[in-house]
Amino acid sequence: MNDICLISRDKRFARMLELELSGIGLSVKNVTEQLNPPALKLVADTASLIIYDSDYYSGDLSFVSKNQLPFIVLGKEGDVGEFENIIAFFERPFKVTELTTLVGDKFNVKRTTGITVNPTKTTINMELDQFTKKVTIDKKSIKFSPKEFALLSLLYKNRGRIVPRQKVIDTIWGEDYDSKNNADNVYINYLRKKLDDTLGVKMIYTIRGKGYMMK
Repeated sequence: MNDICLISRDKRFARMLELELSGIGLSVKNVTEQLNPPALKLVADTASLIIYDSDYYSGDLSFVSKNQLPFIVLGKEGDVGEFENIIAFFERPFKVTELTTLVGDKFNVKRTTGITVNPTKTTINMELDQFTKKVTIDKKSIKFSPKEFALLSLLYKNRGRIVPRQKVIDTIWGEDYDSKNNADNVYINYLRKKLDDTLGVKMIYTIRGKGYMMK
């Protein structure tokens, strides 16, 4: 069961939205290939919310109304028929943070989460804000690039557990991953420079042959 079914023929745009939404703890199923209505219905029925790019598909959406699935339209009013369960329209260009905030509120996603670590006798408070992409450690903000933050969010959500390397690659880079560059190792080192060095304690571990883990 996925939280969101994202329907868009724009693969890069869909991938970007998937990263943003997964970054606030939601599971997303992208549909980027043209499907016939029955096949599309089967995919959409596994979700609690549909995000529909009106440029993608102009066929029969009556199944959405019949199943009372709430959905967000990426496009203008009038691009689709009249449905009582449309909760918002987002016409390009729009602020992605406005979309993630709306979706996050619908799924009761907390805006800010925190973690406390005790490297010695000192308590260090770290807050991870999924919407502003800022990490605050003892009231000091640290800036991260979008991919750095996405990687940190993935490790944070699974802290104390090993995240398999392939899952990291699939979640953060997907089809864009170039195995020659070892981007996952590079970005893990970026996080260590910004996070571990600031905390003065090792938080991110490489588990040889398995993946990565955040304490």
